[in-house]
Amino acid sequence: MAGTFEIFQADGSHYGFRLTDDDHHVLAVSGNYDSKRDAAEAIMAVRENAAAGHIVDATGEQRETRITRSSRLLVPRR
Repeated sequence: MAGTFEIFQADGSHYGFRLTDDDHHVLAVSGNYDSKRDAAEAIMAVRENAAAGHIVDATGEQRETRITRSSRLLVPRR
């Protein structure tokens, strides 16, 4: 499965991007960027960092949560 990053104009002066899956479901949406170039650079940063990124549980819940695809646990926020 290869996702697609779509750059869009968020309002009259800002840009954003969204990541969609093969079925066009939105998986993630960015904040606002001042230019299309800034949005594209943010996409590159996401592509470079997301694969090895940690999943952090910021909910404050104390129970462990298993992630079925990788069977790794959420890392509690410290």
